[in-house]
Amino acid sequence: KLVEQQTEVLNRCPLNDNVQQSPIEYVVGLGLDESDNFELAQRLVSQQLLLNYLVARSSKDQAFRHAKQNWIFNWSSELQKMPAGASRCYGWFWKDANYLAHRKIDGILDPSAQEAANYSAFLCSTTFDFAEISKPLLLLMMHPKMPQFRQRALKAISQIIELDPSVLRDEKVKQAVCEGMTDSAKSVRAEAVSLVGKFMCTSEELTLQYYERICQRCRDIGSSVRKAAMAILRDLLTKSKNKIVIDSACVAIIPLLKDESE
Repeated sequence: KLVEQQTEVLNRCPLNDNVQQSPIEYVVGLGLDESDNFELAQRLVSQQLLLNYLVARSSKDQAFRHAKQNWIFNWSSELQKMPAGASRCYGWFWKDANYLAHRKIDGILDPSAQEAANYSAFLCSTTFDFAEISKPLLLLMMHPKMPQFRQRALKAISQIIELDPSVLRDEKVKQAVCEGMTDSAKSVRAEAVSLVGKFMCTSEELTLQYYERICQRCRDIGSSVRKAAMAILRDLLTKSKNKIVIDSACVAIIPLLKDESE
């Protein structure tokens, strides 16, 4: 539907001989019935719209320009896998003047901040190998002397999971997170519990994988860990329909009702 919208907009655009063919115009010429072309179209349209957003704001804040250049640098690593016409789009991406000629019709070519964030999340999921990115973070999780390293590694893993929730199903990530919930440092345990809490209720599979661990953290010696676990189970009680999960959550929460530190 997004490609159809862009086609309609570009059909209303006055021709400009000084502007090269944009990625969106290239996409309009593709045969979208083929799955490979459709995936390429999704990527190129999302890339141009995200960069439209960044370029439009880069004159006031250089951070947007740096973000644009970083995105292009990451995407350029895939050029050899792309058709020749698609690879030329990345040359188009570098020139700010190209965007400014294409982003002022009906607002469709100038996405909102939320839309730009959605494009960014989509492109991250298709550009980066999150299992590979998480490897050094998993190594940090084993650092024996610096709990702040382990805590920050968990925060970074949480950000990766936000972009690709399937990472939480990876056995190595699951093992690291579960070990984090029994870490010697209270701050690491609390971080691990919070990480699981963000995503556990998003699917029945994740709920069944992690609910017992969260129930166990209700008996943690750290009050912050117990509070985090209790908040997760309270949320679980309103969302889960699994009787075993609900019963276990109730049993775990009841002792906390008398906990003076809560």
